[in-house]
Amino acid sequence: MIVLGAVVCRFVAFGAFVVSARRAWGGPFPWKSVDLRAQREFREFSFWTTVSNVLGAAIVYADRALLVKIFGLTEIAFYNVPVELLSRVMIIVNSAATVVFPSLSRLSGNRVLFEGFYIGVVALTSTVVGAAFFALSVAAPICLQMWLGADFREHSSLIVRVLMIGMVFQTLNVIALASLNARGFARPITAMHVIEAPLYIGALYFCGVRFGLIGVALVWSARLAVEYLCFTGFLIRAGAQNGMRRQLCGALLAAGNAVPAIVMAAQGSVPIALLVCASCACISIVWGMRELRAAKEHLGTLAAR
Repeated sequence: MIVLGAVVCRFVAFGAFVVSARRAWGGPFPWKSVDLRAQREFREFSFWTTVSNVLGAAIVYADRALLVKIFGLTEIAFYNVPVELLSRVMIIVNSAATVVFPSLSRLSGNRVLFEGFYIGVVALTSTVVGAAFFALSVAAPICLQMWLGADFREHSSLIVRVLMIGMVFQTLNVIALASLNARGFARPITAMHVIEAPLYIGALYFCGVRFGLIGVALVWSARLAVEYLCFTGFLIRAGAQNGMRRQLCGALLAAGNAVPAIVMAAQGSVPIALLVCASCACISIVWGMRELRAAKEHLGTLAAR
């Protein structure tokens, strides 16, 4: 019945998309005027984006069979249940990125305005995300006890705290990927996933055998941190030549909001992590508001012209 419900939801969602698309189009689609040889840039972008999405999904889910082979069905639940639940949280982030994507596309023609808007949004978003996952790290043992019992609290508390670090970077990666897609930047991302897949699976196996489920969680979070580093490089490459310093500072400040989760995973010290969280949040808010203000002034200058 659970599987049947999931399948029915897929069909209902498909129907809803069809109805929404039909209303948005507002007229017959001119099939005869479509030239498959035209719009080369769009076709290449679509191809590389599709390949990248397939590889990304394979990286996320292909490790399940490997981990079951290493740990067995009983032990793997202490890792798999928390990571699946946390992954569902990304539905909110992915939905927000989908809503913002059209605005990013419209701004992509002006690199200065685009970068100011992007850096400001990322800095402010990372503040909220870092504080949220820090709070979840603090509450992880109690939540596991109430939801899944004492066994999961004992075996999964540290795993969840390590995974929280990766969740911060995964949120930032969703925003970065949306901004890159808005600029039509797809082929290097596909190449990154091709290189990433075997390295990730190999690291999972090595660290899983040597360090157990904690090692697996560390590799999972490290993969997302490395992806964030790559996305930052892609954004600098696609951005304005004189905006490298701003991009690096914004990326560093955004990544700094993962430090409280790192402190919780490494030491479990709430006071220290809280102090770090407050400091990183204040700096990111000041920087983000400054960038958004500069982008607004630049937009006003363009409107005056």
